[in-house]
Amino acid sequence: MMDTNFQFFVDIIMAIIALLGGWLFKVMFSNANKQREEIQDLYNRQREDYRKLSDEMVALALSLPDKYVTKDDFTRMSEQIQDRFDKLEYKIDNLRDK
Repeated sequence: MMDTNFQFFVDIIMAIIALLGGWLFKVMFSNANKQREEIQDLYNRQREDYRKLSDEMVALALSLPDKYVTKDDFTRMSEQIQDRFDKLEYKIDNLRDK
């Protein structure tokens, strides 16, 4: 009789240990899954932020020629205007001399 009570007691203790162990694994894996989901969410938000930033940079790069002139273009345009003024001055001088 004592042997069966002891065996029953050991079985109950083992069942409680197995139950606690299973619960502990469940909690650990659910926390790991939550962290994995949070990491995936952060990754998706980071990709979306990068995509938005990239689109904004492309829009800025495309708008720069509309708003600003490069130094070389300005120099070339100034030289062309100066050449035209020189030609006009030459024509005016020729008309005045006649």
